[in-house]
Amino acid sequence: MGGMDIHGGTRRSSIRPRLARTVAVLAAALLALGLAAAPASAAYRVVPDRGGANDGKNGSIGDMARVTVHHGRERVTVRVVMTRPNAPGDFYNVFVDTAPRDRGPEYMVVYDVIDDSRSFIRRAGKWPADEAGTFLPPRKRVTCGRAPVQRPPQQRVFTFSFKRSCVGNPRSLAVSVRTAQEYGPNDWVPARRQFGPAVRRG
Repeated sequence: MGGMDIHGGTRRSSIRPRLARTVAVLAAALLALGLAAAPASAAYRVVPDRGGANDGKNGSIGDMARVTVHHGRERVTVRVVMTRPNAPGDFYNVFVDTAPRDRGPEYMVVYDVIDDSRSFIRRAGKWPADEAGTFLPPRKRVTCGRAPVQRPPQQRVFTFSFKRSCVGNPRSLAVSVRTAQEYGPNDWVPARRQFGPAVRRG
């Protein structure tokens, strides 16, 4: 009940209208925040380079800015964006995690920039070493014999696209990308031996 004002009338409480306005403002802010934070699609993710430039510690060649992952109904597309043009790594390894409870990747996409005929997808089972020779491993346990890659003349963007069946048709997957030269790794996204967020099939 309202109290009495100094003139003997009933004082109307201003608490309830103020509380309603506050709740409305908070609800609008939370809604806007949720919309801004949500991805455009559950099948699409942008993975920034959290490990910093050239966390492979082998020079500025092959430095990546970010990776985008699109997990479609039939194909998986991984788009690698370099920090600058005409400075790619010699090798690109896309590690695919399809079993989050198991440590390490289940699959490895191998791409040789110099000779893309030597590019393929194979089972991995664990993280490879950082030594020379691990960037282009033997063609064993191969699931798909080719890993087609699109790259423009300036070599600023590398787009990997492969069938979901090459990586076991998972419901969701996560990726980690490594660039390397003959003598060692250059850069990792999101960071060394770490995966980005899981991406559900669209």
